Amino acid sequence: MKAAIILALVLGAQYASARVHDFNAMIRENNQAQAELQGKLEKTVESARVAQEKRQDGYTVVEMKPSVHAVPTKKSVLRFKKEKVRHQLDQKAEANRLANELRSLEN
Repeated sequence: MKAAIILALVLGAQYASARVHDFNAMIRENNQAQAELQGKLEKTVESARVAQEKRQDGYTVVEMKPSVHAVPTKKSVLRFKKEKVRHQLDQKAEANRLANELRSLEN
């Protein structure tokens, strides 16, 4: 019975030691992966920095004078659809048009 207990303790200690070695291996792998990622990140940041510097070296031509382009536009383009459909002539303008027609007939 004592031999079985001693054997169990020895095997348990070896098993625990093996787990510690596995854990250490995991830590080493993790550190290696972190170092690789850090290196890739540094390369990416450096390439981005170089690209940004290249962009800043170029010249950009900007026109300083404000330019206004006058284009004739129909008033109907600037109106809402409802205004176009419901458009009614002004009564005063209609009366003037009728008066001008009557005057032209008299002459």
